[in-house]
Amino acid sequence: MQFHLPLALIAIYNYLFTLPKGSISFPFLTSNYDSLSVNCYYYLAGFSATGLIYRAVPVLGYIFGPRAYRDSKGNQNRRIVTAIILSGCLIVPLIQMAMIWQHGYTSRYAVDFAWEMLFGAFVILFIINQPVSKLIQRVLYVVFALSAVLSFFLNASLTYEFVLNYADTHKTISTEVRSAMLSFGRLFEFWNIM
Repeated sequence: MQFHLPLALIAIYNYLFTLPKGSISFPFLTSNYDSLSVNCYYYLAGFSATGLIYRAVPVLGYIFGPRAYRDSKGNQNRRIVTAIILSGCLIVPLIQMAMIWQHGYTSRYAVDFAWEMLFGAFVILFIINQPVSKLIQRVLYVVFALSAVLSFFLNASLTYEFVLNYADTHKTISTEVRSAMLSFGRLFEFWNIM
């Protein structure tokens, strides 16, 4: 099978950078899959495309990679650690995302690389967290707490959307479960009651 760069870029963009969309109906955050206007067939399994940067904010810790490298001057193994983080936590996941192009987009593929990317980002954040002041540490803790709450709500919203929309196309959820999910959603949509 031939490699198609535009299809690989669709996968990388949707797995990392796709912004969630706001909505006035429950669950208020929805996916925002983007085909990047590529004119071709691309299999889309599911409706939960939102970038890892928004699902797990600490992934942005890679921005501080050069600072973490500079801060660990006294460590003899910093080149080895940097090579491990770059290869195992950044380059390999990007290759995995690029290889997914032939299978299409589905959110379950993110399980293959998301934990690796998060692990590398947490290592970098741990390195820069050690020599900083108490104020910066407190700010980092607040950012982690807010990102955990954001991640919970965003992933719960996408899971709700996925189960309600995608699973229903295959008739895999019963009518009772579907009606219970819809009535649960109406608890939060008081303006849509009429």
